[in-house]
Amino acid sequence: MLLLLLFACGPQIATPELPPIDDAEVATAAATILCNAAEQAGVACSAQGAVASLRERPVEVSASVTNFLSLAPRSLGGDQRIPGEVQLAVELALWVDGATLLTVEQSHAVSDADLDAARAKVLDELVQRWVVTYGSAVLDAVAADPGAPILSALGMKVPAQPLGELHAWAAYPVLRGRGFDPRIASKMGANVQSMVAALGPFTEDLSTEGLHTVQVKARLGGGGPPGPCGILPPIAMTPGATSSIVPLEGQVLVDGQPGGDICALSEPVAWPLPADGALLEWDQLAVMGVVPAGPGE
Repeated sequence: MLLLLLFACGPQIATPELPPIDDAEVATAAATILCNAAEQAGVACSAQGAVASLRERPVEVSASVTNFLSLAPRSLGGDQRIPGEVQLAVELALWVDGATLLTVEQSHAVSDADLDAARAKVLDELVQRWVVTYGSAVLDAVAADPGAPILSALGMKVPAQPLGELHAWAAYPVLRGRGFDPRIASKMGANVQSMVAALGPFTEDLSTEGLHTVQVKARLGGGGPPGPCGILPPIAMTPGATSSIVPLEGQVLVDGQPGGDICALSEPVAWPLPADGALLEWDQLAVMGVVPAGPGE
């Protein structure tokens, strides 16, 4: 609390006024990072303004900045300094084939003694995180490559999963929880594959025209009763060992709308189970589309 008071009351270090980040700047940065991710995977892509053209198929970005705040560095006296901070919140939408495919909200903050550096970092880091956890699945689906090369180039090998006439491409998982090391997400390829392969009950009625999204927003643990679809940890029951059912709740959104009961995923998915009643959240995006038939098929 004392530090916050000092931050509020200490003299502000004189800095030039920081220009805000606007919608066009975000959209351009997002299109550029989409192409960077594709090219790292060996997929041809060119960016012009807010449009990334992947194998001659345009993916357009629209952005709306909902918050931009810059806090100048402050002095606590002597040589003590509190760095400045730039905060950014945006709504990012991706358009494919002339229709909105996905809209998500993203926010990020960066501290730096140099506010111009913080401004550049906050935008760069925000769109980098966005392309990993959302854009990668869209890129792989637009490329229609069953090997999912863009996700693979990001360090996670999860090939597209066949679901009837459609295939499902995964993005990098987003995991949050007390005491949970987010770096573990990079080792969850098998867990992600089990989830995407189990999405059939939610995709049976989807058209084979265009692309579709399925978002799973799951909450595991957190204490309380197990609910209708709790998960029994796979523990070998040795003498004296105990096991309790881990609560599972959440929602499954198909093309942005409620698409069915998450309990359909309770058994087929390899869930990462939290310890000691902690709450773990797992947000997972999958993008559905058709893999074009090859010559002679």
